[in-house]
Amino acid sequence: MRFTRKFVGLLVIASILLLPACATAAVQAAPNEAEAAAPAATVYNGGEDKQIERSISVQGQGTVSAKPDLVTLSLGVQTTGETAMDALLLNSEQMTGVIAAIQESGIEQEDIQTSGINLYPVYDNQRLEPGQTREVIGYRASNSVSITVHDIDKAGSVLDAAVAAGANQVGGVQFGLSETDTLITDALIAAVQNAQAKAQTIADTLGVQLGAALVVNEEWIELPRAGAQFARAEAAFDNGGFSAPVQGGTVSVTAHIRVTFAIE
Repeated sequence: MRFTRKFVGLLVIASILLLPACATAAVQAAPNEAEAAAPAATVYNGGEDKQIERSISVQGQGTVSAKPDLVTLSLGVQTTGETAMDALLLNSEQMTGVIAAIQESGIEQEDIQTSGINLYPVYDNQRLEPGQTREVIGYRASNSVSITVHDIDKAGSVLDAAVAAGANQVGGVQFGLSETDTLITDALIAAVQNAQAKAQTIADTLGVQLGAALVVNEEWIELPRAGAQFARAEAAFDNGGFSAPVQGGTVSVTAHIRVTFAIE
């Protein structure tokens, strides 16, 4: 009887010692079972998870062009003087006359914006002996403005008026559009069509059936950039003034997207 009670007690103690080990083994086995049951990849569509193990992902690009309806001109005045104040005063006087001439050519004040003011010393270019430092022989000041012209046909006459009033720097011209929403929509449509055509070609080559679009991402939109650039215009001024026709040509809007299609 005493032996039986002792044997039962040993069994109880052994059971208590084995319980943590069994629980640990069960916990360790659970993640492996969950990983085995998890799908390879999912996407969210309307709050529901959809598996996309069999799919084709492509990039689409669509470009539409239009004639620009505005142009931005960049021009300025550069002056020199013996002192910094001399250079600035002369520059201010000359730029005031340039802005007045631009307004007289039909440009509104809100379409004229200062884009940069600079002042820096001018040094002697003579060869230096060891231990010598360059001597400041004057100062150069510059002031530049950006002008938005809403009638491209007037751009040439605006440039002529500015140069005649004292502008001696032309930085460049940039053509643009006053309204881009319609072009962006058309470019996106073209990009989707391009992506679908690519995916269909891949599916046909692989001998599979192309299904519905699962994921569509708009990556970026390229809006019109500078259509033409003019270098510094000193040579033109030396020939008696600056007079150039400004041709707008066309500008483009390009949409880039990525689409993932199911394979059936």
